[in-house]
This record gives sequence, C-alpha cells and structure tokens, in this order.
Amino acid sequence: MKRRSFIQKSLLATTALSLSCKNKAVLSQADTFKDDFCQSTPADQEGPYHREGIPMRSNLQIYKEKVIPFQFRGKVLSTQCLPIVGAHIQVWHANATGFYDTESSDFRYYGQTTTDEKGAFFIKTIYPGAYLNRPPDIYRPRHFHIKILIDGKDKLTTQLYFDNDSYRSFESISPDLILHVTEDALFWHSKYDFIIS
Repeated sequence: MKRRSFIQKSLLATTALSLSCKNKAVLSQADTFKDDFCQSTPADQEGPYHREGIPMRSNLQIYKEKVIPFQFRGKVLSTQCLPIVGAHIQVWHANATGFYDTESSDFRYYGQTTTDEKGAFFIKTIYPGAYLNRPPDIYRPRHFHIKILIDGKDKLTTQLYFDNDSYRSFESISPDLILHVTEDALFWHSKYDFIIS
C-alpha cells in the first residue's frame, strides 16, 4: 500500500470513529434527559365507597380479623421526578372478605397520611378481598382506592391492583396500575411511586 493511500484511509477511519463516538455521546445525553422525565400515573374511577372525613392514620391494621398483613410504601413525585412534600394520600379498600365499611365511625380500612421531606409515605394495612360485581360469577379484582391531594386540591384519583390476584383476569387493567407483591412470611408488601402532573 502506498504511503499516501495509507494516510488517507487512516484519516477516514479516525473521522468515522470520532463521529461514531460523538453520536453515542449525543444519544446518551438525550437518554439522560428522557430518564429525567417521569410519566404521570393513570387515573381510575373513584368508585362509590369514598367517604368524607377519612381519619389521619397510616396504620389500618388495627382490627381483630383474619387477614394477610400488607405494607405499602412509595413516593409522590412530580413529572420532573422531584419529591412532593406534604401531599395527602387517602387510601380505602374492602376488608379481607370484600366488604366496605361505608357507615360506621370506625372507618375500617380508610386512612390518610402525608409525604415526608423525601416525598415518601408508608401505610400498614391488609390484603383486601375481591367481591362479587355481577352475579353469578363476575368479580371485581382486589384493589386499593387512592386519592392524592396537594394544597387541598384533588390531583389524582386512581386504583391499584395486585399482580398475584387471580381475579385480575375479570377486568382489563393498565399495567401501570398493577403492584408487584412480595409475599414474605410475616406480611406481604409492595412499593409504588405516584407521578403527579
């Protein structure tokens, strides 16, 4: 190979490598910006069992019933993935047999809490029951009802379902609203981050 031809080919290879590396750097930067954007949590229906005056408490596992203890934790974040401090999270759900306490002063399995300086929350409750929705054999899957308020304004109303619930097949549910459940010996638990637009 002549010296001039060798130099030309070397320069072309170096230029191609440089462009390749530059493109990779641009893509990495774009991916970083993409990762800094959090997708809003989908809304879902409130349902008929919401009550006014839900008590401030994060421990709902206070009744002498045969249940599976459940711990639910996570964060409330903005679409910029930043923590939202002081957000109110209301949660309500059925008991282990699928019954909602819509009348008593006990507000069984109704509670609300606020997020801390990291936007985090923690709720102790139970694994709720499914209930008959349309006789004779159509059931509503087990679920939590969630309402999030910021500065007294309703920002999100949704429901969360459970990946280990066989009744989930009765409805079409967004994958973004399904909790991954870890079944430990003493209690079951899940983690979920709400993204508020």
